[in-house]
Amino acid sequence: MSDSRLPPLAHAEDPRQDPPFVSPVEASAPADPPLTLFGEYSVATEKPYETAGFLLRGGARLLDFGLHLGLTFLAAVVLMFLAGLVGALRGIPFDAMTTIFEHEGCATQLFGLLGAIAYQVVLTGWHGGSLGKRILGLVVLDESGTPCGPKQALRRELAYFIDALFFGMIAYSAMSKSPLQQRNGDSWAKTVVVFRRSAPQESLRSGLLLAGVAAMGSLSTMIVISIPYIFAIFRMSS
Repeated sequence: MSDSRLPPLAHAEDPRQDPPFVSPVEASAPADPPLTLFGEYSVATEKPYETAGFLLRGGARLLDFGLHLGLTFLAAVVLMFLAGLVGALRGIPFDAMTTIFEHEGCATQLFGLLGAIAYQVVLTGWHGGSLGKRILGLVVLDESGTPCGPKQALRRELAYFIDALFFGMIAYSAMSKSPLQQRNGDSWAKTVVVFRRSAPQESLRSGLLLAGVAAMGSLSTMIVISIPYIFAIFRMSS
């Protein structure tokens, strides 16, 4: 005796039934690619890029400032030696030669600033970041995930002097409004600062290149800082 409460049996699918129609357009359409914007998913890594925040980037700048002071001191030692050598060859007392270091004019300040710019541009443009950023595990990349170039490095460094106004509040305001935590210099140069561990491996430069670029950046900084003093030394001995 059948139970009327049982649900009716589902109709079995006829194996001879034709498969559902799929248009040629749907069949040939590619699957949606992974998102590639920073903070989304990368084709290369299949994981989110991690952008660096204001405090960490400020810490990298402080480390670079300390390094710049060290390079300035080293340049002063070299210049003292040069002044003494030129004075000895010209018969000028060493004390008289070193008076060029007692007065700092506008030229000295300007070339010191240019030396700091040279350091940042060389290391960022040819390695992807300064030594301060490397120590903290950061790298500067193009928005597309490719390495940052020298022109981009120069743009973002010139804009830094705007971003640094009011103790960096200009940069902080811009970064807080940007999903990629970009300051104004990053927006103008189309760059972004991310953690190295999340960047595409093909966009990272080697440690050997870092050594060469750091040496070149440090030397260029010392040369630029020394220019007004070198002219003063030879002007005094002429």
